[in-house]
Amino acid sequence: MSKSFVVLSEEKVQRLKRICKQKDAGAALDFLTYVVAPKLRKRRTCSGRQRRVYREGQF
Repeated sequence: MSKSFVVLSEEKVQRLKRICKQKDAGAALDFLTYVVAPKLRKRRTCSGRQRRVYREGQF
């Protein structure tokens, strides 16, 4: 599995800390679904160019 780095605004970091402190599974799932996952789908190289992501069975 490849590593990914996600950049979050200060507001999102505070929201994530609050979710962790409260151990709210529903809020955690929403955060991953609506905040983190969209950032992971946009794969970019270090130079900032967008890289095409191939999924299984796409060839």
